[in-house]
Amino acid sequence: MALFFKAENVSVFGLDESTVSAVWDMVEDGAKKKEVEAKLKKLKDMQVELCLQRTALLDTTAKMIFKDNASSSSS
Repeated sequence: MALFFKAENVSVFGLDESTVSAVWDMVEDGAKKKEVEAKLKKLKDMQVELCLQRTALLDTTAKMIFKDNASSSSS
């Protein structure tokens, strides 16, 4: 569960996202750029979904731990 709290800084080739974004803006618009942007959007959507799944798992785990601790302390 501790892995959940680690900050995930997913960036391209280890570069700062703002730097990549600034350079990306200089790339000429075209079909290939739109294709890459669509893939990036899909990836970001998948990351959001993964975050939601992790949050739900953490919620379930915390409830199980709380329930076990509450029943142990009342015995």
